[in-house]
Order: sequence, then C-alpha cells, then structure tokens
Amino acid sequence: MKFEGINAIFIAKVAEYIAKGYTISTHSMAGHQGEIGKVDLKNDHEIVRINLENNHSWDDNLWADRIILTVGRCTDPDTVKASETREVTLWTDRLEQVEEPRIFWQMSRRRNNDWYVEGEAGKECIRKSYSRWKGEPNLHPDKNYAGDGFDQIAKIVLPAVRRHLGKPKMKVDRIAKVTRIWKETRFEYTVTTVGKNRVVLH
Repeated sequence: MKFEGINAIFIAKVAEYIAKGYTISTHSMAGHQGEIGKVDLKNDHEIVRINLENNHSWDDNLWADRIILTVGRCTDPDTVKASETREVTLWTDRLEQVEEPRIFWQMSRRRNNDWYVEGEAGKECIRKSYSRWKGEPNLHPDKNYAGDGFDQIAKIVLPAVRRHLGKPKMKVDRIAKVTRIWKETRFEYTVTTVGKNRVVLH
C-alpha cells in the first residue's frame, strides 16, 4: 500500500473511537514528540492516543524504515480531569498500549519510496529484496590502482593533480597511490602523493 492507505487506516481508527463516544481531547495534544501525527480522544475515564510515527529498525538483523500505528491510553483521573480545562502533557512512550502496534515496512532503501507492506509479510519482502540485492554483481567496485596499471593511471591523473596542488612541474613518480570509489552517480578518485598530500578528483 501507499502512505495514503496507512493514513486511511489511521483515520478509520480515530473514527472507531469517536463512534464509541469518545471526543477530541485538544488540551492533551500540544507538543511534538517526533510523530507523523497523533489524535487524542477522551471519555469520562481515560484519554486514548492514536499515534503514527516512523523510525528505523534493526530487527532480526534487518535494517529498514517503518511506520508504526499505536493506540495507548492514560487512565490517571487527575490528568483526565485536568485535560478538560488546560494543557496536559502525555508522553506517548509511557502510555499503556491497548492494541497491538501495526507496523508498515517501507519496501525500498530509498527514503522517497512510497510503498509499504504490513507486518511479517513486509519483513519477508525486505529480506527477499536484500537477498537479491546482495546477489547482484557490483557494477561499481572500489579499486586500488596498485601493481599493474598503476603507471598508466598515474600519468592520466597527473595534470589534474598538478592543477589542484599548484605544482605545474610535478613529476609522475611523486604520485604514490590512486584509489577509486563510487559516489552516488560517479567515480571519485583519491590521489596520494609521496609527500602525503591528498587530492580528490571527480
């Protein structure tokens, strides 16, 4: 599902409690605790918070982004009474959980991906995705230009190194090391000289 589907589940949960006779508790919703959104509802005996938040999880050796829907409550009579006339603070992580959290796992390592799968099915999808990703060949491997081929790459990067260091007469034998890594959309070359100067080339 997309996030709009999660949002619909959140709204339906709020509507469920309103149908039970709960009313919006505006005095207890002030302050942001890192959530995507929250709605507090109250009756004569308790305040119920329906909370939607996102976080990162390392669960069963699975690093992934997820969105969590929780329903917690506060039954302290003084807090419930005070919320009728003034602001009170409810700490989400201290509320009694009255429903099992619903967890929606994001189906991509890219944060702007808007597709989620709920529960164990979502975790299994992520595991399969990771397995395929790890099995793919590395199209942009890191490289240390040592041994064969070093002289050739040193000659290629020498003009750029001269410009960066302001040494137009620098000899190729002053280049001690050249390495390459992939940075997002292109290779980045790091050149180290005999004198330990470092030049990064794109």
